[in-house]
Amino acid sequence: MKKTILILALLIGSFQLSFSTHVVGGEIHFDQTGANTFNVVMRIYRDCSEVSLGSTQSITIMDAVTCSAHSPISMKRTAGPDNGGTLIPFGDDCYKPNLCVEEHYYTGTVTLPNNPNGYMATWIICARNTTNNLVGQPCAGLYTKIPDPALVGGNYSPKFVDYPEDAYLCVNNWKCADLSATDADGDSLSYELITPIISFSGCTINSAPCAPGHGVINPLGPGSTCTINAKTGCVLTNPGQQGVYVLSVVCSEWRNGIKIGEAVRDLQYSSLVCRFDLPPTLENFKEFNTNIKNEQQRINESSELYPPVNGLDCIHCSALPWFS
Repeated sequence: MKKTILILALLIGSFQLSFSTHVVGGEIHFDQTGANTFNVVMRIYRDCSEVSLGSTQSITIMDAVTCSAHSPISMKRTAGPDNGGTLIPFGDDCYKPNLCVEEHYYTGTVTLPNNPNGYMATWIICARNTTNNLVGQPCAGLYTKIPDPALVGGNYSPKFVDYPEDAYLCVNNWKCADLSATDADGDSLSYELITPIISFSGCTINSAPCAPGHGVINPLGPGSTCTINAKTGCVLTNPGQQGVYVLSVVCSEWRNGIKIGEAVRDLQYSSLVCRFDLPPTLENFKEFNTNIKNEQQRINESSELYPPVNGLDCIHCSALPWFS
């Protein structure tokens, strides 16, 4: 009996697991502030009006090679206007998709001794939304790997762009889903699609089970295209059907040709049936001594068409100069 209790205690203490529902994505970011000190930020995205995420979270951190555990990082949620979270402003004045996602910001600090193996930080939450490319509602896992704190110059891990306000796809139409990041140290970054994460066994990453016909090669399924530009982080998509999908990307950072760290981000995208029409044409501009054809071309190239709102088409054009 004592052995059973001891084994259970060890298993429970080996990872940090949070429980909630309808997670939409997230990422973990490290900023080195001193020789061995770091600020840590975790952004979590979830559907509105679901089970509370809580005011605190705990991130597991371990040796990136031996998996020996360090004391977990205690994270506190920063105050926000929407029950501790901030609403993502989807769409624009022309089109507001029926999406409601909260961004929850957690911050903490940690002191890590020098370690040539570097460190791996992990976090798990259960569960995701039901999606077309994953089986059931699996847990969602995030991780970031950072180098030895003694690395010359220190290090800031890659910081992903804010949650896109146009985070939806249109069936049978091309779109670049921006899952890129920036690096404050000027390190080179590369990107790769991965299967969404369900859990961790120490340092080992366990992938979520994919639905039939879906996988890391094409998470959007049969008749669709989904590829990533390894240099820019643009995920070029063309879904063949409606649905809800999770896109997961790992961003690796390189210094002097050597890989020093990586961070994963995943986001949920909905594929919608959108209606596209021809952009407007310019007429009755004879009084202007300018090249109308060039301006028409600019409208064609800068116009963005959106799904109809109440049966009306919407179009957004970039501002054009006034000619006299």
